[in-house]
Amino acid sequence: MVKIIVTGGAGFIGSHVVEELVKNKYEVKVIDNLSNGSLNNLGNVKDKIEFVKSDITDMESLNKEFRDADFVLHYAALKYILESIENPVDYHNVNINGTYNVLEASRRNKIKGVLFAGSSVVYGENPVLPLKENFVPMPKSTYAVTKLFGEYYCRLFSENYGLRTVILRYSNVFGPRQDINSEYAAAVPKFISRMIKDESPIIWGEGIKTRDFVYVKNIVDANINILKNDKFNGEIINIGSGVPTNINELVAIINHFLNKNIKAKYVLPFEGDLKHNYLDVSKANDLIGYTQLYDLNYGINETIEWIKEKQKQKITL
Repeated sequence: MVKIIVTGGAGFIGSHVVEELVKNKYEVKVIDNLSNGSLNNLGNVKDKIEFVKSDITDMESLNKEFRDADFVLHYAALKYILESIENPVDYHNVNINGTYNVLEASRRNKIKGVLFAGSSVVYGENPVLPLKENFVPMPKSTYAVTKLFGEYYCRLFSENYGLRTVILRYSNVFGPRQDINSEYAAAVPKFISRMIKDESPIIWGEGIKTRDFVYVKNIVDANINILKNDKFNGEIINIGSGVPTNINELVAIINHFLNKNIKAKYVLPFEGDLKHNYLDVSKANDLIGYTQLYDLNYGINETIEWIKEKQKQKITL
């Protein structure tokens, strides 16, 4: 049986990937320090995986846990743009040093391949849209810089040490299990949570900024497709919807599914926030047969139902 390590596997995206890996009969070990993730996210598969509470900044632990593994899916990271600007040291330590540790432990243990969960924020504010993989990165935040350095280390380990790596640059991923309580929470779950309670969603700026919102199940499909294809090394691949949606449109869609007409509250934007961002996903389509099987409307409706259920159960999201 093929053995997969998932760092950050108790987090939002990682836990969805873990569930699908189990369905596909992979042997799975999750490494997570639970600073952002939760064992509740792994409730459906807790008896079918191995869980190790550890940290990617602990090189000795990684070197031990990676023994006899075949592949590593690297999701462990700090992830908030505004927080990264306020607290750059932790972001450097976890996202850059931690990623180096993951790659070095993989090299030492002769791992067959590493998938790095990248981000479209590395593109920065590019006037040419949609964003393509060959565009020059122009990161505008500490978080974006740390994700770009992670990519550079992946390419370095591929070219210098023969470690096969693949970099997936995700757009704005949303769906069940996404954190809505953090001050820096993602727009979709935070808007839904407020609007269910008849509270106005808070928008930075005028609501005309565009984003590429992609439902988490599409990300999971891309991961499985990559694992089933062993020809890539050092590739950078965009994964998103390929469709721009502005923030006012997002509020309108949520209102539609909630059968409400709640108005947004607008506040001043923060430094480092991007005006427009959506991806060209044609490379993903060509290389791994990626298509967006779950569109924005489907994803928002599923996320609404999940949040309603959790609020009904009075479970902290």
